[in-house]
Amino acid sequence: MEMQDVNTERFYAFERAARAMFEPSDPQDLELGACIDLIQRVFTATRHPQHPVAYSGSHWENVAERASCTLTDLDGPMFVIGLPPKRRRPWAALHEAAHALTWHDGHGPLFAMTCIELWVMFGRWNRDALTDLAQEFGVGSKSATSHAIV
Repeated sequence: MEMQDVNTERFYAFERAARAMFEPSDPQDLELGACIDLIQRVFTATRHPQHPVAYSGSHWENVAERASCTLTDLDGPMFVIGLPPKRRRPWAALHEAAHALTWHDGHGPLFAMTCIELWVMFGRWNRDALTDLAQEFGVGSKSATSHAIV
């Protein structure tokens, strides 16, 4: 199994555990506009030079519950963040924003630590609990913490 696949599996398991710990038992989906606002706040706070477009169209309505962040180069580099209706929650928008900030890292250590920092800053999740949980699941690293984008 490739390292990226291992990182992805570990990160998703960690993310499920973190959501169980911090997400309300009856989470509320956000409107697409609220997701876009949250992502824009991330890029303003991190001074990220490219502002992605949060995209939702009819074909997203039929796709499984997967959100995505893609770097395209149609009219110049641009991140397209897809947030289908079942993934319009703060944690998912922040997860995809972390991909845009660390587009070269997949679900690797830099991405994981950046995602954790975004959940702390914008989701008000507990940093100590998240870093302990990340260590338990083998995601991120202490060295990546100092290089996290936020």
